[in-house]
Amino acid sequence: MVNQQFDLNEQSKQDKQRANDVKSELLERYRQLEQQRPALVLTNSAEHPTTNDPLKSELRRLRRQVKHDRIRNQVAELREKLRIAQQSQRHLKKENQALREENQTLHRKNIDITQRYQAKQLDAAMTQRQINYVQAYFAQAGFLLQAAENRLETARRLQHSAPPLQKIHNQRKQLRKLTLTKKQLLVAQKRERALKVKVTRLKQELTASHATVDKLTQKLSLLRSDAPQYLEAGLKAFLTPENFQQVPWLPDFAKRYRQLRLDNLIIRHEKQTYGYFVKVNDHLAFKTIDDQILANYHLNQLAEPRLDVIYAGVLTGNQSILLTQTYAEVTPHDLHRDKLRRLHQRAQPRHFTNWLPADGKAILTGKRILIVTWQQTQTLNQALRFFGVTPVIVNNREKSIPWIIQQATGQRTDLTFLMSEGLSHAVLETLTKSQLHSRPNIHLVYRQSPADIVNQAYQHFKTQERPEVT
Repeated sequence: MVNQQFDLNEQSKQDKQRANDVKSELLERYRQLEQQRPALVLTNSAEHPTTNDPLKSELRRLRRQVKHDRIRNQVAELREKLRIAQQSQRHLKKENQALREENQTLHRKNIDITQRYQAKQLDAAMTQRQINYVQAYFAQAGFLLQAAENRLETARRLQHSAPPLQKIHNQRKQLRKLTLTKKQLLVAQKRERALKVKVTRLKQELTASHATVDKLTQKLSLLRSDAPQYLEAGLKAFLTPENFQQVPWLPDFAKRYRQLRLDNLIIRHEKQTYGYFVKVNDHLAFKTIDDQILANYHLNQLAEPRLDVIYAGVLTGNQSILLTQTYAEVTPHDLHRDKLRRLHQRAQPRHFTNWLPADGKAILTGKRILIVTWQQTQTLNQALRFFGVTPVIVNNREKSIPWIIQQATGQRTDLTFLMSEGLSHAVLETLTKSQLHSRPNIHLVYRQSPADIVNQAYQHFKTQERPEVT
């Protein structure tokens, strides 16, 4: 009874059947009541209007009572069935929960059995491998036993027919000589391999030396084309790799050249930087001038990283750098030493008083000097402003060439410096050599320090004031 489900259609049919039975019973009672009443004389309804009123009211009352009884019975039955259904639902929930718990228990048991089965399979595979190893070992042992028996048999035969002792002694002596000769041959082969490696390294160094000489020759030819007249004549006559130390002024010039290269390398331009290769955990990494270690670098496919030169590169993001140029004349030691020197100088205030004579500030005060370059000129700008000059520093990549020529040849500019290492060829093609020679207020300078440029400006204006004084 508890597990019986509630059927709504069947219950509706039963309720309809019960209602029809009650209705039939009421109609039968009504017929019996009518038969027991005396016969009434029916007249016109207008004259006797209330003849059937008691019967109709009784019939309505009975109908309402039947309806109410039916509803009360139906509600009671529905409540009983609802209670039974709820009780059955609770019982089913308990059974469902018990089945779930049993299912989880079986699932855990299944996992445990699967794991144990896998472990048994691994043990079986391991046991099979061990059996194979033992079989192979027994087979090899049998083979060795057979070989030992053969050797024992051979030794027994040799024992019966043994050679004289003198012959055995001579054979042992020859064997020792052969062993000694073999050792000497191995030593000779090792020496030969070492000599081959040394010869290969010397050939590589010779090739590198030839490449360095070619690079130096190319750089010297470049210096010849742009150097002043007195330096050009000296280079043409004396500058060769053999007589470098014999020319008295050449080492100082090379030192000065390296210093100028360092001045160029120390200054960073946006994403451009300089540095050298270092070893980090048996791997090469690139160390920038800012002491930043970059593991990702890109070189020419035919080039190999070198530890004794300086590289220029462009930062490409994600801890990577694209190396574009090599400076073999400046070593990492020079770069590091010059950086420490500059840091020491940066910590102290700069004094430009000793750059010029005592009248330097009076000569340069109020002058307007135009400087055309795309390189960094912080020191030159500070020095000129210290002596009272109004510097105008422009980049020919940002300003047009007509504007630069107009400013250089105009009356508002007292002196112009064109720095050839920071100048495009288009400006030099527009300003020809004849125009540069005809205008003393336009100076073309090549790799000169800020102190030299300030001194040139002082000498220029000092020369202009001399006729007025006399």
